[in-house]
Amino acid sequence: MNIVLAYIRGSSLDELSRKHKIPAAKISQWHQDFLSAGQSGLKAKGTDHRDEEIRKLKEKLGDLVFHNDALATVNKVLQGKIKDPL
Repeated sequence: MNIVLAYIRGSSLDELSRKHKIPAAKISQWHQDFLSAGQSGLKAKGTDHRDEEIRKLKEKLGDLVFHNDALATVNKVLQGKIKDPL
């Protein structure tokens, strides 16, 4: 992995190949595999299980706000502050 990171940081493929006695094609393949794995990892993060939990919590919050507003209106009607809207 250090060889691939050195390549990403700008070391030349030929220099790394000579230094580590590894064919340039092999290092290039490692580089491609590294990038592919990184892209796959990022895509997998996009479908995080927390997204569904956040959606459910937002829905519940919306319901609670709605009910709270309705109860506040009923309370005002019972206190005679407003007329019954029905």
